Parts: sequence; C-alpha cells; structure tokens
Amino acid sequence: MGTGYATLLYTLPTLFTWLMALAIGWEKLSGPRALAVGLGVAGAVLVLLPRLRLAAPAEFGWLLVALGSPLFLALCNLLRKRYLPEGIDNAMLAGSQLLAGALTLLPWLLFNGGLDVPVVGMRWLALQVGLSVAASLLYFQLQKLSSPVFLSQLGYVIMLSGLAGGALLFGDWPAPVTLLGIPLLYLGARLLARS
Repeated sequence: MGTGYATLLYTLPTLFTWLMALAIGWEKLSGPRALAVGLGVAGAVLVLLPRLRLAAPAEFGWLLVALGSPLFLALCNLLRKRYLPEGIDNAMLAGSQLLAGALTLLPWLLFNGGLDVPVVGMRWLALQVGLSVAASLLYFQLQKLSSPVFLSQLGYVIMLSGLAGGALLFGDWPAPVTLLGIPLLYLGARLLARS
C-alpha cells in the first residue's frame, strides 16, 4: 500500500465521523454541512491524487484492513465527546494521555536496551516533547469547544502540515493538481465552522 493511501486515511475520519453522527442523531442532515464535508474530502483527494495509484489485487485486503483506522478514529471522536469528563483541566487530560503513551512504550524500551539518544539529540527530543505537550493541551481544548465532526478535520491539518514539511524540509514540492485541493480543504473547514 503506497504512501498516498496511508495519507488519505488521515482525511477519512471527517467523513466517517459525520456519517456516524448522522446515524446516531447528533448531526442533522443539512446541505451546508454535507457540502463542507464533501469539499474537504474532494480537496484531500486532489492533494493526494499524484500519490495515489490503483491498488494491486494483493494489496486490496490490506487496504480494507487499513480502512479500520479511520473508522475507529471516527468512533473515538464520538466516544470522547460523549464521555469526556467535565470539569477536568486540559493539563490533567493531556498529561494523562501522554503518560499512558509513555507507559505503553516503556516495555519496548526496556526490552530494547532503553533510549539511546546522543547528547546532541536531546535538544530535538526536548523540542518534540514540548510540541507534543502543547499539541495535547490544544487538542483537549478544541475537543471541549467543538463538535466531533469539526475536530475530525485535524486529519486535514496533519496532511497539509506534512505537505508543507515535505516541501520546506525535503524539497518535495507538490504537483500543480495538489495545489488545487488546498482551497477546497480551506473552504470545507470554513463552511463547517459556520454551519
């Protein structure tokens, strides 16, 4: 399965979250919201079009398995909104999430001899930790303030950040057709925020 498909999976939780929210009655079917989600998905496809290729028959099964990831992300978007404890500070939520992730990795680190980071790499590690903390704090604030469908657009932000990072850091400039998708993503997000 190519990187285009893997990246496209980051964009599907918005569609799946919206469809699930419609199914359980958290969202009402409206033209502006449908258009917003459709613009976002169309923009994502245009952004990724140069990287997509037809899946080989042997990859089709893996592609179906990989679709489980955005489906579960969509389900998690709804479950977090429903069961997010009220009155708990974002720092507590973010800290708990990051601690759970660290504890999950601890057995792997112990089994593989620990974290061997050269002194020079410690600055990059500290930067990454700081960015992870900031992102987690912002994520939980956004979770409290927005709908699950709006929050699910983070996949678009991740995709566009990766696109910008690839261009600026590695000289991997997007194809012209990719640039056509960016305004659609923006319009979809803007319309979703207003509807």
